[in-house]
Amino acid sequence: MTDPILGRRSLGFEAFGASVGLALVSGGLAIVLPFLAALTGTLCALAVAAWVADRRHRSAGRRPTVARLEFVAWIWTGGAAAAFLDPPPAFGPYRAVALALGLAAVWAAGRRVPPPGNAR
Repeated sequence: MTDPILGRRSLGFEAFGASVGLALVSGGLAIVLPFLAALTGTLCALAVAAWVADRRHRSAGRRPTVARLEFVAWIWTGGAAAAFLDPPPAFGPYRAVALALGLAAVWAAGRRVPPPGNAR
């Protein structure tokens, strides 16, 4: 939720970070409990939707840009998504955690990029 008067987040809750964190937990547990891979995939889809919504909100009225480090992280996430959907036989138990780690890289790269208008 965003405070309409002050323009800042009032609850301190970020959907992208929360869903990536939960995907990491469920992805790690999916190594032992394989049925949690579906939950990890769902949380990762939620994380992508939250990233897109946040990016559109931040760049309202401007052309959205993606930093180079974020772009590399998204390429890694795309490879992890391909391995999640069609894993090699030996990689099967680790596919969920690999997908979550790819989005964790996007989250970490996004933290290093200053928000638009706050460049130093």
